[in-house]
Amino acid sequence: MAVTPGSIVPVVTTAAAAVISNACKVHWITASNGHASEITAVELNDSTDDSGTDRWACYLSDNAAGNNTVSMSFDPPIEFVNGIYLDLTNATTVAVTIGIEG
Repeated sequence: MAVTPGSIVPVVTTAAAAVISNACKVHWITASNGHASEITAVELNDSTDDSGTDRWACYLSDNAAGNNTVSMSFDPPIEFVNGIYLDLTNATTVAVTIGIEG
C-alpha cells in the first residue's frame, strides 16, 4: 500500500511523553539538542509509558561539541505495536519531530 503525503503526520515535542497510543509506523525523525553542555539521549519505546522495548535511540552532543542534530529517514519505516513513548535523558532544551503514519 502506498503512503500518501497526508497520511504521515509530524508530531513535535520538547519533553518525554507518550506520543501516540496505538499501532503506527515511524518514517522519519529529526532531533536537536540546544543545551550548552549536556549530552542527551533520545529513545523511541514501543509503549505508552516507557515500559516497552526501545525501537530506536541516539545520543546528541551539546552545542559546544557540535553534532547536536540528527535527521533520519527509515525505509522500511519502524513499526510500533503499542504506541510510542519518547524517552529523553538530560533533555532541558531538546526538540524532536517525528513523522508518524497510523
